[in-house]
Amino acid sequence: MSKRILFCFYFFPATVLLFFAGCAVIESPGGGPKDNTPPHAAGYSPDSAVLNFSGKKITIRFDEYIQLSDLRNQLIISPPMNEMPDVQARQKELIIKINDSLRANTTYTINFGNAIRDITENNALGNFRYVFSTGPVIDSLQLGGKIVNAFTNAGEKNVLVILYDTDADSAPYLRKPFYFTKTKDDGSFRLTNLHAGKYKVFGLADANSNYVYDNSDERIAFLDETVNLEKNTDTLKLRMFREENYKGGIKKASLASKGKILIELSAPLKSPSVKPLAPLPASVLTRVEKGIKKDSLIFWFSGFEGDSLRLVVNDAGVPVDTAIIRIPKADAKAKGKGTAEEQKGLSLSANISKGQAFDQNRPIVIYSTTPFSNVDQKKLQLKSGKTDISCKITIDTSNYRRIFISADLNEDSTYTFFIPPGTITDFFGNKNDSLFVPFSLRKYTEYGSIKLTVKNVPPGKHYLLQLLDGKGELLKESALEKDFTISYDLLLSANYNLRMVDDENRNGKWDTGNYLGKKQPEKVMYYSAPLKVRAGWDMDVEWLMK
Repeated sequence: MSKRILFCFYFFPATVLLFFAGCAVIESPGGGPKDNTPPHAAGYSPDSAVLNFSGKKITIRFDEYIQLSDLRNQLIISPPMNEMPDVQARQKELIIKINDSLRANTTYTINFGNAIRDITENNALGNFRYVFSTGPVIDSLQLGGKIVNAFTNAGEKNVLVILYDTDADSAPYLRKPFYFTKTKDDGSFRLTNLHAGKYKVFGLADANSNYVYDNSDERIAFLDETVNLEKNTDTLKLRMFREENYKGGIKKASLASKGKILIELSAPLKSPSVKPLAPLPASVLTRVEKGIKKDSLIFWFSGFEGDSLRLVVNDAGVPVDTAIIRIPKADAKAKGKGTAEEQKGLSLSANISKGQAFDQNRPIVIYSTTPFSNVDQKKLQLKSGKTDISCKITIDTSNYRRIFISADLNEDSTYTFFIPPGTITDFFGNKNDSLFVPFSLRKYTEYGSIKLTVKNVPPGKHYLLQLLDGKGELLKESALEKDFTISYDLLLSANYNLRMVDDENRNGKWDTGNYLGKKQPEKVMYYSAPLKVRAGWDMDVEWLMK
């Protein structure tokens, strides 16, 4: 973008002297095309790709004024230096001062990512690199590929790809890598200016930014075999996972309201639970809810008179973490009035609503804001006109805040569901107000179906076939060991996905990997494209296993 220079002229009446002053002001011109051009390197000192480098300072000149943005995350130096260099932008120059002793006969790559930008329009000079060698040659081999999430197969962005020039299994735990880079948004990566040799290759989601696999919150990916790098290759694929021995912990624990403690976990656990660290009096009632994704818990309590509760979170019965929650005393004005939830009474809702057709073959679900203590099931009423409809009522003992009601219903009828006042008593002794909902069913013509045939299933294999909705939530699951046909009926118009888990140990679930045990995570495959279901249409789908 061109710049306009404003010059100042001074006139002195006594001498009528025209004075030309050097007070130039850089200003963008009004109008004209917008500057979309990033800065370009105009010169180097020493030259880029210099050999036998032994200096401490590098200066790169650009064709316009520059600034640095997000240097901490954008700057990548490979091999890493023990002490990062000082990097500064001064007008049109980028100055790099090296504070570390450099390795002999080594090619260094300084990659600035998108950190270098102009000062006028913030245009980024993408993936700008400076390369030099402390030896007589510039290494030129390249290694590329992709890192994906082991379960979703989605690309892992902005994770480290690290190389070690050793066969030691302990390398990622104890040493910084010899070479490294970061993945792009799609999980792809490319390491350049590599020396020929044998390398162990890893992916690392480096939680504490120290280039070492030493944090229980970190994920890893690894290749089974050492790479013998003799020519360029770009076909590597690594699957990233968190090891099962990850114990997690409590991210946050807080008193949400009287008798309700919310616990957020730093990561999902296999079988989370929570209980008081010390036994509570028999008069204190408790209930525990598990989050659907096993990454949260709710601890309900009633009748507790102490000023704090100390809870322990377990995973499959093994203690993981503890938390102390302060229980404030009610102030004088609020004393005896209870919590906000108690003041409002027990609040109920349902997955049916007036004027909205209900899905075929789904149970009616009644939700409560607080856990149930007692349900008088004889009072619950499901009717078609004046006719009572027989139904099965089940209380969900996993959280005590849901009641499932199943019945044979007809799409040509209309129904009413009624819960009279006082039918349900909650954990705190509150009773419900009435809930009355008229509803009808969706017509069968509003649904579509998928008939899926799976072929070429390898002998001796055990797979878990899963139907997912558009958000990736599991809808249906089937085990298969041979060619298989299944029909998914009563599907609403939407996109669906198919997933296949290679259940190697036949335990009915996906299992993660273990680096030191040389165990890769179980493979997960997805059907090639989402399946678009339309109302009134039946889809025939064939999945050929490879």
